[in-house]
Amino acid sequence: MHFKEVKGILSSKNGMNLFRGCTNGCIYCDSRSNCYRMNHKFEDVEVKENGISLLEENLKRKRKKCMIGLGASSMKEYILNLEKEFSLIENGFKEEEKRALADYLSNDNVYTKELAFLAFKSNVYQVRMYSVFLFGHLSSYEEILIFMRDEVSKDENWRVQEVLAKAFDEFCKLTGYEKSLPVIDEWLQNTNPNVRRAVTEGLRIWTSRSYFKDNPSEAIKRIATLKEDSSEYVRKSVGNALRDISKKFPELIKEELDSWDVKSKEIQQVYKLASKFIK
Repeated sequence: MHFKEVKGILSSKNGMNLFRGCTNGCIYCDSRSNCYRMNHKFEDVEVKENGISLLEENLKRKRKKCMIGLGASSMKEYILNLEKEFSLIENGFKEEEKRALADYLSNDNVYTKELAFLAFKSNVYQVRMYSVFLFGHLSSYEEILIFMRDEVSKDENWRVQEVLAKAFDEFCKLTGYEKSLPVIDEWLQNTNPNVRRAVTEGLRIWTSRSYFKDNPSEAIKRIATLKEDSSEYVRKSVGNALRDISKKFPELIKEELDSWDVKSKEIQQVYKLASKFIK
């Protein structure tokens, strides 16, 4: 037996073993193969003397902050901690998104659903954003998708509505964009402008999504149905979504725009945005 200080323990060369070789020395053992690059006698076991400290150091770097707990009290305490932490974040959503993913991966769906519903009751909008990211991961459950449509869409904070758009896109990605067409069409016809915009904004750039990438006309015709939407908020999203597509499919967007009657100010607004890159 001999000791060796190594540079890494989670590399392809060193693997995860603290020892290399075996005192049994069975002649048929696969570990004798040259592919393992053992530069010493098989029976002379090599011990990675700094292996434990290296493993600990590597795991610390890879470990993500997350929550693993059981019971309502620990859940409430966790949300209180989130409120303190997230209330310090004024811009962006990356931290809420990362934490939601880590918590989703660390807990079973029953627990995560309870956590998401409880977090959505928070008065801190950043925690509600976090909860909506969780809803996106859980959106294959019909009750969650309905809650997103009927309840999350009523939240008065615009940042929460931005996350709703991302959560809807997550649903489409999990379900498959083609299979999601009935839900996409249903949401586009909803009476709540936040629901309609969750689709037009959430799927941008539409033609970078599977199915719509190969069927751009399917995206264009759906977006264009809202060209005269009663909400300026929605119309702006519609114009921007069509403008996105025009960069790669200018002929298709031009054909669509040429078919419009631009007498109304609503359509004029969308037309101006959508035609920005059309020559």
